[in-house]
Amino acid sequence: MTPFRPRTDRNWQYVGEEGPDCPLKGAISVSNPFELNVTNKALQGSLLGKEVYQRVMGSAYHACLLILIHTRH
Repeated sequence: MTPFRPRTDRNWQYVGEEGPDCPLKGAISVSNPFELNVTNKALQGSLLGKEVYQRVMGSAYHACLLILIHTRH
């Protein structure tokens, strides 16, 4: 499975439908919103999403960018 792939719910649907016949030996889903657009709208419309989630995610994203920039130099 490819990380950060749009519509990953289709991948999980495939794994579930194939069951024991699935050619994959294993599969992991980490924080996979089944409908990203719906989840995003819900977060944007809530106090928790606006005041906490966006700030924490923004700070984490910024920290990752800084690490990436420093490791490339």
